[in-house]
Amino acid sequence: MFDLDRHLMAVCWRHLAYAASIGARDLVLCGDEIPLRILASLARFLPLRVRALCPHAPPRARSAFGPPVKDMEEFADSSVTFMVASLSGRDRLLARLRNLGVPRSRIIAVW
Repeated sequence: MFDLDRHLMAVCWRHLAYAASIGARDLVLCGDEIPLRILASLARFLPLRVRALCPHAPPRARSAFGPPVKDMEEFADSSVTFMVASLSGRDRLLARLRNLGVPRSRIIAVW
């Protein structure tokens, strides 16, 4: 279990570092709850701002200290970068972003 967690954290860190390196500043994180929590926690160590979390399912508990939980449609017309971190519904999330008119250049798929 520890090796899986360590691998997941390393993958999340690399994708966040990539987002910072291409000049992304504001992120909306979409996908599974556990990767979203890891991404949101690690993003504070980089010049990135997590504007919202868009989980597949409603979160079990909301933190008063974390980013707000919102729908990705609220950010479709803005200049934020979407980071999709999902194993089970990745294609569905990517299709939804495309249907909202989000250009591929503003989407980073973690897996």
